Amino acid sequence: MVDTLTTYKEFKTFEDYRTAKEIFSDYIRVFNPKQPLHWNGNKYTSNALASFGMEEISFTQKKTFKIFIKLRPKLMIEKGNYNNVLRMRDVPQLYKAFKTHIMNIGLPLLSDLAEWKVKRIDYAIDIIVNPHLISRYIELFKQGNITEALRNSDVSKRYEYAKNNLYLSGKNYRVNFYDRHTTVRLKEKNREKTYLDTESLNGVMRFEIQVRKINATKLRKSGLITKNCVGDFLNIELCKYYISKYYIQIVGLGDYYTLTEAMAKCKSDTQRSMLCLVKEEGSISEAKKIFIENSSNKRKTEKRFSERIKKLHANGINPVTIDFGVVENLYSKIMYQIEGSNQILIKRRKINYEAAS
Repeated sequence: MVDTLTTYKEFKTFEDYRTAKEIFSDYIRVFNPKQPLHWNGNKYTSNALASFGMEEISFTQKKTFKIFIKLRPKLMIEKGNYNNVLRMRDVPQLYKAFKTHIMNIGLPLLSDLAEWKVKRIDYAIDIIVNPHLISRYIELFKQGNITEALRNSDVSKRYEYAKNNLYLSGKNYRVNFYDRHTTVRLKEKNREKTYLDTESLNGVMRFEIQVRKINATKLRKSGLITKNCVGDFLNIELCKYYISKYYIQIVGLGDYYTLTEAMAKCKSDTQRSMLCLVKEEGSISEAKKIFIENSSNKRKTEKRFSERIKKLHANGINPVTIDFGVVENLYSKIMYQIEGSNQILIKRRKINYEAAS
């Protein structure tokens, strides 16, 4: 459900801030003197507790006085576990582990993680697929419905030709599909470090939404949260909201067929012409450009294009076609992973996941 989480607490007074900073600094000076709290130009920071899941702890003093912690939740509850994401069933353990660490530091008033605010959260889902298919999925996703803003950002362009990942950077969020095994092996090589149980990641494809700027007002109006706090963001429905939104927007819901098979499944000549356009232009994004380029009302034409793409998906057909075989859409597996992490939800919906698997 969650890979990383950046959370913060605001102090009411400068005196409270200074006291907490001094207590933390004294603790680190004994616990890990090689990673002291230090000024890096705009904040006091330390990585002394990184192995316990607190990747970075920092204190800022601008208009307000705050402490920030960049968390790796799964690592906090399972030492050495850099491979897996936090699941819903892990949340009570996370709260307990966080409280233990903060109490050990000597900051009891900051020990309730559920009440900390969220600056950034990375929702992530791991899907098991044939290892040989991961690069094929990545290539197919690159031909999906990617907006110009996402495709043309400087960050996105840096990863444009990567074979084992699709990394797209928006203003407030980033989308990442990638091969976990290949990525971790590369990290091992670059950092000259060995991670535990790396081979278990063979065939694991991760879909990650990095929510880098929280719009709490919008989420409250949508009924997804009641306030900006960790307790609200460690939420199955919120994870589903972000994962579903961007997966459907970029990939869609239909399976991948050859052009001949897809044409045979179409219900109209309009759908068939749309398939041919996407095939000819090489992606849904490029097809969209051609579809609207000579239109006098681009907004209306763009809406018509989107409606036609949605109809193909509704018919079980991905507008992106392949040269041979059939490649299944991963959406149902993604939803299985999200809902399968919430045992209460499973019982309520009476879904027999064992039979489904």
